[in-house]
Amino acid sequence: GKGSQIWQISSYNENWVYFANQNGMLQYDGNEWIQNKLKNNSAVRSVYTSNAQKRIYTGGINEFGYFEPDINGKLSYKCLSESLDLTESNLGNIWGIFETDNIMYFVGDTRLIKLINDKYTIIDADCKIDCSGLINGVLYLGTDKGIMLLVGNTLFPLQNGEVLTTKRIRGIL
Repeated sequence: GKGSQIWQISSYNENWVYFANQNGMLQYDGNEWIQNKLKNNSAVRSVYTSNAQKRIYTGGINEFGYFEPDINGKLSYKCLSESLDLTESNLGNIWGIFETDNIMYFVGDTRLIKLINDKYTIIDADCKIDCSGLINGVLYLGTDKGIMLLVGNTLFPLQNGEVLTTKRIRGIL
C-alpha cells in the first residue's frame, strides 16, 4: 500500500533495506515498512546507503538530500538541494547517487552535482543522461550522445566509443 513503482533498492548493514519509491523512500527491516517523504513530497528516484557517513542519500524530482537517524533512531531528512542557487535548482529526476573518495555525485536528467566538503559544483552534460555508473572511481554516463566520463569537472566522450553514439544506453555495470 505504499506505492507500486520501485526504481532502486539499497541495503544497510544487513538490517535495513531502502527502496526508492513513487511515494517516498520506503524502509524495511524484515517486519515493518516505514514511509519517509522528501521535503517537496516528490517520488524518490534513487537511494544510496553510505556506510562511511551512516546516511541514506535520496534523489527525487528537483531534490536530493539524506536521511540519518536521530537520537531515538528515527530517520530525519536533510534537504541538500535547497541550498542551490535558483538558477541551478532545475535538476529534473535524480536517477543516480554515487560516492567515492569523499565525493558525492547526484546525477540528474541533464546535469550532475558534485559535492565535496559541503561545496557544490554543477556540471551540465549538454545532453540527456539515461543512466550512470561508478567504476573504479570514475563516473560514466550513458547519454543520447554515447558514453561520457567525468574527469575533474569536465565530461569527455568514451575513447573508441563512437559506435555507441547512435544507441540508447540503458545501463552501465
